[in-house]
Amino acid sequence: PGWTGDFFTDQPNRLASYASVFNSVEGNTTFYRTPDADTVERWRDAVADTEFRFCLKLPKSVTHEREFDRTSLDRFLNVIEPLDPHLGPLLVQFPAHVGPRELPRIDATLSAIGSRQSCVVEVRHPAFFQDRNELKSLLQSHHASRVSLDARPIHEGDRTHPEVLAALHKKPDLPVLTSTVEQRAFIRLVLHPDLHSNEPWMEEWVAQA
Repeated sequence: PGWTGDFFTDQPNRLASYASVFNSVEGNTTFYRTPDADTVERWRDAVADTEFRFCLKLPKSVTHEREFDRTSLDRFLNVIEPLDPHLGPLLVQFPAHVGPRELPRIDATLSAIGSRQSCVVEVRHPAFFQDRNELKSLLQSHHASRVSLDARPIHEGDRTHPEVLAALHKKPDLPVLTSTVEQRAFIRLVLHPDLHSNEPWMEEWVAQA
């Protein structure tokens, strides 16, 4: 909402206006709730006749609960299917408690998605940053890529900003990956509310593009 008026408007609706400026969006709302068919239809209509792509986050019932919920996954995949060809890769984010011992869980999730959608996988367990080979092999077997989460702007910038204080515990300070899997770079750059302080981080990524 804070960008409305500076980058886009609410006319004819916010998503349509956003899609006239940007070519993709990370759909974080799907992490908390699978949208209904009417919502998906509105999203599809808002970006019709464009090359816009949705990168939708898998529901937390699939990735964050102790037991893998195949029913929830299948329902989600069926609901978002009408968005094709506006679907980018699914964002499959696992929490910090999912470590190397949970590789079968990651494998089962990607196997259940199969060829229905391409995927990018974000892991937050520190062990995955010490030995990357086993996870890399698993991702390659599913033609999936690994997300590079870069939260340096908020961890190394002014940490007294109230929005930063709220974000620090949600965005871990982990090593930043610069290599790719399956030739796809997927960077989640967590920017600071002070726009000018973000420039060094943005320039660093642009230089690698």
